[in-house]
Amino acid sequence: MQDSIIYFFLFISGLSLGSFLNVLVYRLPNNISLSNPPSTCPKCNNQLKWYHNIPVFSWIFLKGKCGFCKENISIQYPIIELISGLLIIFIHWFNINYMHISFIQSMGLYIIFYLYLAMTLIDYKTHLVPDILNYPAAILSIFIFSSSLTAIFNTFILWSVVGLFFYFIIIKLYSKLRGIQVLGEGDIPILMGMAALLGLKGFLIGILISCIIGTIFYLFSKNKEIPFVPSLSIATFITLILIYTINILDIYTKI
Repeated sequence: MQDSIIYFFLFISGLSLGSFLNVLVYRLPNNISLSNPPSTCPKCNNQLKWYHNIPVFSWIFLKGKCGFCKENISIQYPIIELISGLLIIFIHWFNINYMHISFIQSMGLYIIFYLYLAMTLIDYKTHLVPDILNYPAAILSIFIFSSSLTAIFNTFILWSVVGLFFYFIIIKLYSKLRGIQVLGEGDIPILMGMAALLGLKGFLIGILISCIIGTIFYLFSKNKEIPFVPSLSIATFITLILIYTINILDIYTKI
């Protein structure tokens, strides 16, 4: 019974954070303040009532239409809210059954993937990665599994070197030789955070998975300019699961 209550409150919290995530995805690329103006309909500009902003339920109650002008509201809004709600309870469940880290660490892990989700949607729509989301995710990734200040410092130095390597060798040198932009500079903090979360072996596996995902996106996309943040985010999530379920790092070592 107690576990059910915890999951319920986590799910409600995740839905609410998912509602804010929709705000981030819409307002950050358009350089609109996150707090002002209050939530309004993008079609008729009427300020929404509080009961228009209840995650998922308002969309269902209003039948996917604005409460004022009756214009359609994108189904993206309740879907993102649901993903956020399901993500937080999955990470809590996964931690209890596989990771066995503290509750605070698991919520920190949720925030990292929450920021990844926001960056994935923004990068997919605009090919931009906001620094206000990118750097906090990278910094939190460095802190999340570090047990001491020394470990934090060593992790920061190590993955800063990894980031600089990708920046100068892949982005600058290789892109110049090929005459194309291979990676965006916004991908570097994500790569650093990814490495801090997964470790060196996990990072290499994650890069391989992200390349496979990116190739699939490329093959099925009409637009051949594919943003890489979605592939990196999904690959990080998959690799983390593989590390703690089938211990893919040991399998990788034996290959």
